[in-house]
Amino acid sequence: MKFERFPIEKQEAAPEEIRMLFRGVWADELFGGQELPVGGSLYSEQLTGRLQLDFESFEDELGNYTEEGMKDFFESNGNNDKYREYIESFNSDFDPYLHFVCYQIQNKIISLLEIDQIKRTNALERTKMYVDNVPKLSEMKGKTMCGERAALAQYLLQKIGVESAYVSGVSSFDEAGEMEEGHSFIVLKDKDGQTFIFDVARPHEGNNVPSIFKTDEHFDYELLAGKEDLLVGGTEVLVGQRAYFGVGDPNVL
Repeated sequence: MKFERFPIEKQEAAPEEIRMLFRGVWADELFGGQELPVGGSLYSEQLTGRLQLDFESFEDELGNYTEEGMKDFFESNGNNDKYREYIESFNSDFDPYLHFVCYQIQNKIISLLEIDQIKRTNALERTKMYVDNVPKLSEMKGKTMCGERAALAQYLLQKIGVESAYVSGVSSFDEAGEMEEGHSFIVLKDKDGQTFIFDVARPHEGNNVPSIFKTDEHFDYELLAGKEDLLVGGTEVLVGQRAYFGVGDPNVL
């Protein structure tokens, strides 16, 4: 099923501390001019790279990307009813508006960061951008992976007024964590306080529908702080797939 894309007022994000985790970070808010720690590897606990967040470079393409604008768009042209029916077709009780927001952001990021949906990003090309350099996010177009994509997603969620956080840590599709990889993702909170993982770098194949996982327990900074090995399970809100997110030592590239 296809939905309309949100048609593209400038909003400044206030500074917020980036808090360190084991091999990762937690940021409740990201803002232009900030340098976001990225990177890390199988061989180092250090996040050796830095990404300059020049969100202002994207503002011309974000126009009315605001809370009011998004809600108006959701209510227009039958989007509200169509999306509710779509979510209900999966026997899911996930908030249709929040899913709609993630769908719009998922597709906006593909456009803004010039993501090739067929050919995977060359990891070596991306890594070279960080060697003796602090690249701007806008310079990473066509070379982004989870860190850059999640950073821009966090900024867009802030503009729309959705409570969220950028997290870099690890993820796995194996409960035992035997296939654990470094990964960046978004933590969402709905109006009832339930937490979800918006895995913006891994949409459902073929239709760019966002992958969103309801967490088995409340997922926040306090849960991860001071831990070196913790995975929290989540169930994808439409198809029921299981995945695990948290902090730890990656053991796959």
